Amino acid sequence: MNLTSPWPDNYRCAACISFDLDAEWVFMGNIPETIDMPRRLSLGEYVWNAKIIERLLDLLDRYKIKSTFFVVGRNAQNHPDVMQEIIRRGHEIGTHGWQHENIVGVGRNEEERRLLKTIEAIENSTGVLPVGNRTAGGELSKDTLDILLENNFEYDSSLRGNDLPYVAYQKRRENYLKCPLTMKWMIFICLLITQGPNIMHVS
Repeated sequence: MNLTSPWPDNYRCAACISFDLDAEWVFMGNIPETIDMPRRLSLGEYVWNAKIIERLLDLLDRYKIKSTFFVVGRNAQNHPDVMQEIIRRGHEIGTHGWQHENIVGVGRNEEERRLLKTIEAIENSTGVLPVGNRTAGGELSKDTLDILLENNFEYDSSLRGNDLPYVAYQKRRENYLKCPLTMKWMIFICLLITQGPNIMHVS
């Protein structure tokens, strides 16, 4: 079966390497008492103590790969130097929850408030407004995609319905969200290593 390639220059396939920068909030967002659990807390703090991001950036530089880091808002707020280095090296930063919490059930206004706090933390630390999101700590709510669209996001990377970028939601003909595939855990393969954007946007 012959399929028209969606990739630039008729490439047969593409890949995108992206990372979720959760650190200690991977646990604390939904289980606050983790702060009193030294062993579990240390698993998150390892990111900062072992300078994992700097080492990843060096590896990406070595292979000339541009990547997207989906960042918890608290981490953008608490580690602006790391955020600045990610941007300085030519990578993208997207949102990944305020503190890696499950937003289902918090209500639309509260969900948007937390997203705006995360956007503000990223912009304050880097000078760049994020345009991509990966939902953290649980499911998308019924309001998530509307909230992202209304706040000028170009894509969401929380869904896994295809191995190509696809339109999962269309609010208006001229304004929709592109949702690339993601795969868990630790390193997320979405689909794209080319000379172009970090995540493929298809119209």
